[in-house]
Amino acid sequence: MSLKAQTNEVKSLFTVLSELDDPRLTISTDLNLIMGDQKTEAEYPATVLVKDGKKELSSWDIKITHRGRFRRNICNFPPLKLDFSRGQLKERGLAKFDKFKLVTHCLEDKLVGNENVIREQVLYKLYNQVTPYSYRTLVIRVVYQDVNNPKNKIDRYAILIEPNSELEKRIEAKEEEGMMNPNRDKLDLAIENKVALFQYLIGNEDWSVQMMRNVKPFLSKASGKVILVPYDFDFSGMVKTSYAIPNADEGLSSIEERSFMGLATSPEIFKANKLAYQQIHKAMEGEIKNTKKLSFEGKLYMRSYLASFYKELETMEVPIYKEEGSPQEDK
Repeated sequence: MSLKAQTNEVKSLFTVLSELDDPRLTISTDLNLIMGDQKTEAEYPATVLVKDGKKELSSWDIKITHRGRFRRNICNFPPLKLDFSRGQLKERGLAKFDKFKLVTHCLEDKLVGNENVIREQVLYKLYNQVTPYSYRTLVIRVVYQDVNNPKNKIDRYAILIEPNSELEKRIEAKEEEGMMNPNRDKLDLAIENKVALFQYLIGNEDWSVQMMRNVKPFLSKASGKVILVPYDFDFSGMVKTSYAIPNADEGLSSIEERSFMGLATSPEIFKANKLAYQQIHKAMEGEIKNTKKLSFEGKLYMRSYLASFYKELETMEVPIYKEEGSPQEDK
């Protein structure tokens, strides 16, 4: 079996990986360099072996860089960016989307580290239920193999995130790089409110419209408005990582507490979004329930946390405008 697309359609590597029954990657590189100075912005050569279960499919020459400011300062293993060769992608009949974020395990403890990864990926899947203006993701088993010592390897789950360039094409929008403190009239306020309600749902206060922290702005070609797409949910109460810190600036003392951090919106927008969320309640619950890799305890906790949001939503009124976010250090 080849990774080359089997039809006239030019598929992306992300799409092909998502169609595998059991996608796995073996990343061979210098682990001492990757895990050494995590503050460096240097590129490292690596080879990626793509597998479907134990079946080897293809090998790729890529470059790896560190990413994320917060996680790489506190985690046992740094988050990574995988840069594939556009030339290799073209040779194999695949689309040119070449840069992937890899959300790696943070903690050395294998069970806890994997559980955190699975929980965070569930939140990406939940937001897919809210709107197509969201990142597609894959939980993927990754073996990090040291090229200098075959016995030195790390086997963990990770989240592979759809490339920005692929998302741009899918939602017909262009990322507005460097945007800060956007004017309200530039934003798609209905989408912003959907984002804010979702962040409230999962108990995440590590984001900001004003600072564009952990949200990406995309200028829609159709509407001319800026669409916000959220990412990085490991500080949310619904994931409940051991290293997450409650946002004291929001008056919170526990990571499980919630605080609304979105903008003001009209009663019409809020009413429509409230109804939209109510209509996907069962789908969200099913997403959690049907995630095979999620632990039984994780399913119980996440479903309970979801239920507490929907109980609040019944009597929730139009949210109050936040003049400023309370920025923590960017991740």
